[in-house]
Amino acid sequence: MYDVKQRRSATNITVGEFCRYLLENVPADAVFHVGGVSHFYLHVDEDNKAVSVDDSDLACEEDYVNWNEHTIKSINVRS
Repeated sequence: MYDVKQRRSATNITVGEFCRYLLENVPADAVFHVGGVSHFYLHVDEDNKAVSVDDSDLACEEDYVNWNEHTIKSINVRS
């Protein structure tokens, strides 16, 4: 069950601000969930100006239309 006292909202938060908030307020070994599950996709725009964390690979989106056969690499941070 989630702790209602820790519920937060954010708008236009930077990656640095978000990482800093998490590291200062949540144990570093807590599992990161998106949409209630621990499996998610990371999307970064071509200019590295925006990041999206999503529960979908967005394969049908216009941005990825020509990349259907491109393998999605995994973020492997655990040994």
